[in-house]
Parts: sequence; structure tokens; C-alpha cells
Amino acid sequence: MAEIAALSLAANIVQFVGFGASFISKVWSIYRNSRDSLEELSDLETMAEYLKLNLADMNATGVEGQTDSQRSFHQLAKQCIALANEMTDGLRKIGISSKNRKRDALKAAVRLVWKEDEIHSQQQRLESIKQQLSLHILVLLREQSQKSLGQQEAILSQLVAVRSGAQQFEAIMSRVEVQGVGPGIFEFLTDKIGPAERNAWHSGLISTLHEGRGNSLGRDLSGLAISDARREALQSAFITRLRYPGIEDRQERVADAYKKTFRWIFEDQEGQVKPWSSFKNWLESDSPLYWMTGKAGSGKSTLMKFICSEGTRKEPFDTSIRRAPPQNPLKVCPQRQSRSEEYLRNWASGSRLITATFFFWASGDHLQRSKTGLLRSLLYQILRQCPDQIPSVAPGRWEALCLFNDDIRGWNKPELEVMLKELVAKLSQAAKVCLFVDGLDEFDGHHDDLIDIFHDLISHPNVKICVSSRPWVQFEDAFKHEPSLTLENLTYLDIKHYVSSRFNENTGFAQLRIREPAYAEQLVENIVSKASGVFLWVHLVVISLIAGMNYGDRVSDLQRRLDLLPSDLSLLYDRILHDLDPFYLEHTSQLFRLVQESKGPPSLLLLSFADEESPDSALNQPVKALAPDELFIRLDTMRRRLNSRCKGLLEVKADSQDTAGSTVQYLHRTVKDYIENPQVRDRFSAAMKSPFDPQLRLCCGALALLKTHNVRSYYSASNREYLCRLVHLCLERASRIDATDLRYLVPLLDNLDMTGRELAVQVAANTKDLAFYEGTGHKALTAGQWVSFYFSRAAPLMAQTFLSLVTRHGVTEYIKARTDCSCLVQQDSGGLWPLLQDALLLDREGDIYYLEQCSIQDKMIETVKFLLERGADPNFVFRLTREFPSVSVWTSLLEMLLKYSTGYRVTEPWPEVLGLMINYGANVSKKFLHHRFTPHLRNSEFYEQLMEIKNNATRPRRFRFWLKN
Repeated sequence: MAEIAALSLAANIVQFVGFGASFISKVWSIYRNSRDSLEELSDLETMAEYLKLNLADMNATGVEGQTDSQRSFHQLAKQCIALANEMTDGLRKIGISSKNRKRDALKAAVRLVWKEDEIHSQQQRLESIKQQLSLHILVLLREQSQKSLGQQEAILSQLVAVRSGAQQFEAIMSRVEVQGVGPGIFEFLTDKIGPAERNAWHSGLISTLHEGRGNSLGRDLSGLAISDARREALQSAFITRLRYPGIEDRQERVADAYKKTFRWIFEDQEGQVKPWSSFKNWLESDSPLYWMTGKAGSGKSTLMKFICSEGTRKEPFDTSIRRAPPQNPLKVCPQRQSRSEEYLRNWASGSRLITATFFFWASGDHLQRSKTGLLRSLLYQILRQCPDQIPSVAPGRWEALCLFNDDIRGWNKPELEVMLKELVAKLSQAAKVCLFVDGLDEFDGHHDDLIDIFHDLISHPNVKICVSSRPWVQFEDAFKHEPSLTLENLTYLDIKHYVSSRFNENTGFAQLRIREPAYAEQLVENIVSKASGVFLWVHLVVISLIAGMNYGDRVSDLQRRLDLLPSDLSLLYDRILHDLDPFYLEHTSQLFRLVQESKGPPSLLLLSFADEESPDSALNQPVKALAPDELFIRLDTMRRRLNSRCKGLLEVKADSQDTAGSTVQYLHRTVKDYIENPQVRDRFSAAMKSPFDPQLRLCCGALALLKTHNVRSYYSASNREYLCRLVHLCLERASRIDATDLRYLVPLLDNLDMTGRELAVQVAANTKDLAFYEGTGHKALTAGQWVSFYFSRAAPLMAQTFLSLVTRHGVTEYIKARTDCSCLVQQDSGGLWPLLQDALLLDREGDIYYLEQCSIQDKMIETVKFLLERGADPNFVFRLTREFPSVSVWTSLLEMLLKYSTGYRVTEPWPEVLGLMINYGANVSKKFLHHRFTPHLRNSEFYEQLMEIKNNATRPRRFRFWLKN
């Protein structure tokens, strides 16, 4: 019973912290003479009663405990009692219960009884209690999780008995084998506080684990008692979070090797002299790195796919964000080994062999061309093969899963890099690790960063990496002493085989061979010689010549056609577009601009909507799923349109499992480079006879695609993610619409808001199980509160209104049209909310809201400046919810940056943001800063930086009094 008493005491302290925070918030509100303080005066008496009840519960708790954690709760309870007595004594002194006292007199009494320093002191003591309580709760959860499953079951049963009659509580107390003991205990500790405050405790405890503050009280993950089934479920949950949409997309899209080509890569080289290092020997040796290089279009990615692919077809890759990832990534279908694995096993010599691949893609989305995407993909693949390593490389995340069945924090690049390096280092002690990374030249970042990572990984024994890239100087300098091959020097016979096979399949060539046998053979040789090892050039030329054969071209016609085709790929693309029907040139230019401005390959369906001539098409599109025949006709028409206008330079990549998931992509990276050439851009611009804004078109396309999405057939977390992406795409494009087209912006976003409400109502009417989503139920959905449904988990420090969502995307023209100069919005829960808080892109943990990956970060400075110039007040005091204390935008920003920087100087964009806030009236008086920053923090680099920014402030005259005080 001592354990139950300790838990009950902890629950009382949790409740006290919430009441105490609300109490101090209201005292501050009265003290600062805010407009709302008169209405809030009467609430203090209610707060006092809650504090007294809490005090009585604490005094009634039994013995001081038998364990360190139980005794710790009693020590905290004593601190709470002392603080509660001070609060209630203050109320008695001002006589708040006196009905005859005027409110102004009460306000004066508050100022007399509570000095500003005393309020700050109470606030700091309460925060200290909360921090200590967090640590002790974590220790308690660890202690309980280390007990046997039977003992954990017994604890939960006792907690259910204490809360007997609470059906919702009992429902959460499911079997330990499935849920563990942690969620049940956490529910017991927080079941007397509101959902918003409970979520704050939940995220705060997990943040403590991530930040390592919980380590001060010890962390031993080896002793956690977890059933095998639950361990596997948690491993699966961890690995699934590493996965991202399109993680295998690029590898799937790379062309398969043509039949009987690239076989030489695994040939023995004994007795042969060839201008390359034996790849087979490298696979079987301890040599750590192999570099495949070659010209653009020579087939490097196809070769890499060939050596990494398996003898039988893999399970289909997930190339659609509409489909959920594998339910359990630990359970995969048995597959035959890859072509390389046969030789790698000779190197492994009986040791465990672990392999992983990654294909960079310059035309893909951010993750497909970034270091973050590389790290997540490699970790995902490696940990699928050895999930037992998760606790050692990610202890904070693993403990969060074990204790709470949840891990709320997003991934960041430094953490992922440390994880990969530690994982490979640990595995190399008993296993062999081989990584294959294609397309280093398509990496969107500093290539030296990649080179450094690879050199760090291969510094460990039993680790090897095969990379491919164009022969750029930085790669030559880094890899010139490693085994390598230059692809265009080795593919003469492969190209000849490809040309001969393609021609032999054509009846026109068969007839030519009968008529002119000598020339038929010579034609093949001429093509191969002119190709200079560029497979892509050969592919395009063969298509052109086969077309001529089908037209009945003479021998001289075919030769002239070959002579007219340039051997340089860029000149060849010029020739292809030169032969285009001039009538289509303007439309061709528009289609290339749409693909060029898309962040990653757009879906064929999105492109079909974006290709409509007028925004009215999207505005008039009904919120209704497309019928199957409508969908087929739209996709087929767009496919034909691309074929006739782009002549194969843009191609449709079909999705075998989802017709609507087909995407449009460049034929090759060289096509993307060609289209982005300034001369080609100028040529396309000259072809535009009327204004064309690709951002407006893509905004309309995303809106129309959202309106036609079928939420009635099924709904899931991945489906919700897909809808979020469409909303994000629509708003992101809206923020970039050209000034000449701004007349469409407000109607489009009003229509987006209307569409969101209608879809929310449809989800509420057709979805039976919302268990995948926490917090929002059918009532809110039925009321059309769609923003809270889709986005509250991603951005809980954002008001759940459409205007807040728009602000986060920096659509300033819409804000100007839909708000007054105060830039405040009414929350659904009541109270005013400052859009300036939304513009700062801060998340629930105090970290930057998706700042590294988020494509809207470049609009943040512009949006903050716009709001401040319009009249937004940095010192406006607001409340996250009724359960949280009031805070100003400026104070919230400082607290978040302090946590983010841990006291060190912050980097851009934050110095500029701080300067803007100060220039437009943020409180930087000495009195305010001394209350906000402890003596220790006033010696920090961040405080020094803040003072530098303050001293350089150029704020308007009406704000300068802050600088003098």
C-alpha cells in the first residue's frame, strides 16, 4: 500500500502544480492591471479552495515511504504545503471573500500583499517543484517497469481499485503485456487534471528523457521488464518512425539493367588487363571503399541498382503517401540474396552480414536529396535487421517508448548522424556491414559532409561502402586512391547488345537487314561509337531511329537522321524540342515550369488539375471524390498530353498498386540540368504568349486534388497525413503567388477553408474509429473544426484556427484581408490569440518547429516583420489553454530560445527575429530581464547576444523608453 500512497501523493502534487500555476497567473494578471483582471478576481477564491483541498489531501497521506522515490514525493509535498500556505495567507490578508470591498481596492491590496519579487519567487519555486516532480515520476516509472510482469499487473489492479467506477480509467488499464505499466501509472497521476495539461506533462516528461536530465537519477534500460510481444511492437514503432514517404522511391524508379548487360561487373579478372578495379575482388576483400564514376547518363544508377537487386522481384516499394507503411517492419517476406551478397558472404566468413542502400535523387523531395534522408533510410534498413541495438543507440527514445508507448520528438540531423555512427561502430565489433550509396552528385548539400561521414564509418573494421557519382573534383580528391571504375570505358559491348536487341525486335530493321545487310550491321557500330559510353543517349537515339524504320526510311534517311543527332546530351535535347510542333511550345514550357517548381515529382493527378487554364476550375470543383471513369479519363488525357508536348523528356512513372499514385518525373537528371540552363529558360519564357504563374497553378491543383479526395472509403493516420500534405502544398504555393495574380488568393484560401470543413464533416460521418488520433472527437469534426483535427499534434503551440495555419505559411496578403491591425484571432476555446506566436514556428517542446526540414521557414522573417509593421504587439499576453498560465509572445520566444540554445548564442534566423521584436516594442527593460533571467543565465552567451541586439536596436521613438529602464 506504500506504493499506492506514494502514487496518490504524486497525483496530488501534479494537481497542485496546475492549480498553483493558474493561481500565480491570475495574480500576475491583476498585478499588471490587464483588461481581463476584473473578471478574473473572483476566480482567486476558487483557486484558494482548490489549494486547501490539495493541502488537506497531502497532510492526510500516510507514512513517508520506504523507497527513495517515495520519500522524495513527501519532501516535495512539504515544499508544496509551504507554498500553498503562502498563497492562501495572501488571500486572507487581502480579504478577497469580503463582498463589500470594491474591486479597485482588492487590486490595490494584491499589489500591497504580493510584491513583484515575491510573485517571481513563488513562480520559480513552483517551477522547481515541477522539475523535481518530473524527475521523481520518471524514477518511479522506471522502478515499476523493472518489476516482473506479474507485479506490474498487481500495481495496475490496485490503481483501478482506488479509482473504482471510472470506466475510462479502467479501459486504459489493459494488459501489461500489451501496454506496459507506464501508461497506466501516468493516467493515474494525471486523471484529475484537464487534457491540455495532461498532454503538457506527457510531452514534458518525454522531453526530459530526450534531454538527458533524467539521467541524473540513473538510467538502466537493461532491467526493464517487457514481454516479447511488446518489445517487438515497440521496436516496430521505433523503426516505422524512421521511415518516410518515398523512402525506396528512387531505387524503384531507376531503370532496370537491360537483359544480359552489366554481367561483367562480377566476372573474374585473373589474367586480364582492364582499366578498372575488380568489383568482385573488392566485395570479397577487406578494402573499405569502392568508387563507381562516369559521365552523366552512362548508367551509374542502373549499375548500382543491378548489383543491389535480388534474384527475385522484391516486395513492391511504397511510392505512394496514400498507403500506410508496413504494419510491422520487423516481419518481411523471405527474399533471395542480392547479386552482391553472394560475394560479400565470402568476406563475412560466417559473421553476420548487414547491408543497406540509398539512392540520392536531385529531382526528389527534400528527404530524397538530403543528409537527413540518407541517415533515416540507412538507420531504417539496418535496424530492421538488428532491432536489438535500438536501446543502445537511442536510449532516450527507447525509454520514452517503454514508459509511455510514445515518442513525440521529431528527428534532427545531428541526432541521426550520431545514431548511425554509434550503430555502425557497435555492429562492426561482431558483424560485417556493407553500404551502397548512389548519386553523391545529386546530394543537396556540402559534398564534404558526405565524404566525412563515409570516412568516419569506414574507419571502423569490418565496414565497407560502395559509392557512385559523376567525376567531380571533390570526389576525385577523396576517392582517387580507392578501388574504382569509370563506367563509360566498360559498356561498349553492353551498348552494342542493347542496340542490336532493340533493332532485332523491330520488323523495319529486319527488312533493312534483308535489303542492306552490310549497312544494317554498320549502323549498329556507328551508334555505339558515337555514344561514347552514354547509355541514355543511345536510348533516345534508338527510339528516333526505330521511328524512322517504322516510317519506311531509306538507308540514307537513317544515316542522315543519325548524323543530325548530336552526341552531346544537351544538344540532343535541343534537337528533340526543335522538332516539336510549334503549336505546343507554349504548353510545353508551362508543363516543364510546373514540374520544375514542384518539390519532388508531382502526381499525374495533381499535374492534371494544375494544367487547367483558369483558377475558376479549382474554385468550382465540387467537394466530391472522382468516379472511377472520371479518374481514368483525366489521367489518360494528361498522359497523352505529356507524351505529345514533352517528347519523352518528362515521363509518367506508373504505380502498380495505385493508379492515382502515378507521378511525373524527368527522364534523367541531365534533363533537369538542361531545363534549368539559363538559355533554355529564356527560350521557354519567350514562348509564353500570356502570363503564367506556376505557383498559382500548383495552388489550384492542390486545392482541386484535396476536394476530390475520397475520405468516405477509408480513413487512417497515413490518410490524414496525405491530406495535411495537400493543405501544406496549397498554402505554401499561395504564399508565393505572383503579385499580378493576388486577386485569386483570398477566394482560393476561403475555398480551402470551406473544403477543410466539409471534409471534416465527412470524416465525422464515416469514420467509426478515431483511435489513431488523440484529443479530437466527432463533436469537433461535425462542427467543422478541421484545423484542430489535422494539425494540432504537429503544432500544438498554434491556435487551432485557419488563420493561424495561414500565418505559419506566411501568406501575408490573406492575413491582411482577414484581420485588423491587432493581428489577433478568436480561438474556438475562447480568448484572443496573437498570430505573431504562430509566425515564430515554435513547437510544443521548445524546439524549432520543423525548422530544418520545413519549406516555409524562409517566409518566417518576412511574416514576423509584416505582422509587427501591421501592429502586432510582442508583449501581448495570451493563454495556450484555460489550464495554462498566461504568457506574452516575447516571453514565450525567450523561454523557447533559452531551451533551444541551452544558454549559447543562437544562429540565424533568430538574431534577426529578436532584433525585429525589440525594434517593435518587446520589453527589454532591465527590470524585466533581471526577473526573466537568473544570475546564472545573465552570464550566458545567449544573454550577452541579447544585450548586443538590444544595444543595436533602432526601434521607433514611441518604444524607446524600454531601452532606458
